[in-house]
This record gives sequence, structure tokens and C-alpha cells, in this order.
Amino acid sequence: MGDKVVVFLLQSDTNITPKKKGADEVEQLLAQEQKLWQKEKLELELKNLELAIATDVKSNEIQQLEKKLQDMKEMATMEQMKTRRVISLVEEKKGENEKLHMKVAELEKQLQAVSGDMEGGKKIIGLPDSFRKEQSYKDELEETRKALINLYL
Repeated sequence: MGDKVVVFLLQSDTNITPKKKGADEVEQLLAQEQKLWQKEKLELELKNLELAIATDVKSNEIQQLEKKLQDMKEMATMEQMKTRRVISLVEEKKGENEKLHMKVAELEKQLQAVSGDMEGGKKIIGLPDSFRKEQSYKDELEETRKALINLYL
């Protein structure tokens, strides 16, 4: 009985009218077009997703670069403040050094005066010890100034 159905179906296919064949072909073409359209739609959606991901990646990169730039600006500002402090310290030490030079010059004049007085028979006690302390302080300041300059240059 199954063989008779297949034969019947085969026979009925051969009896299809031309209108029916044309409609079937149109339906097939429409189905193919719809599949192509669906495929193109999916491809476009995929491209949109890829572009969205690429945009997000670039956006993240920009944010990271902006953060890095901000950090670099902060570091530069801190370095600038540090440099200003160092310059201020150097200027302060320079002023102290100039005062010490003036004090040394004054002490040298006093020493010359004492030496002249000693030649004349007069003796002033304690001046050489005071002079050594001033010279030691001067040497210490000079070493500190050099160390600061070497540290920040």
C-alpha cells in the first residue's frame, strides 16, 4: 500500500499546472530572498556589535590615558613644589653663608687687631676659641649647602 501512495504522489506532481509551478518558483525565490535578507541583517548586527565593542575599548583606553595624564600632571606639580622648596632652602643657606662670610671678615679684623695688640704686649683671652667655633659652623653650613645642591641637581 505504501508503494501506491508514492506512485500517486509522483503522478500528481507531473500533473501540476504551469500557474502552480510559477507560484512555487516565486515562493522559492521569496524564501531565498528572505534568507539572504536575514543573513545580511545578522551580518550587520554582528558588525554593529563589533563596532560597539571597539568603541568601548577605545573609550576605556582614552579614560586610562586621561588618568595617566592627570597623574603625570600631579607628579609634575609635586616636583615643581619640591624644586621651589629646594631653591628656597638654597637661597636661605646662601644668605646664612653670606652672613657667615661677613662674620668671618669681622673676626679676621678682630684677630688682626688682637695680633697687633699682642705685639704691643696686650693679650685678649678666648678669641681664638670663638674664632674656631665660627669657622667650624661655617664649614658645616658649606657642607650642608653642597649636599643639598648635589641631592637635587
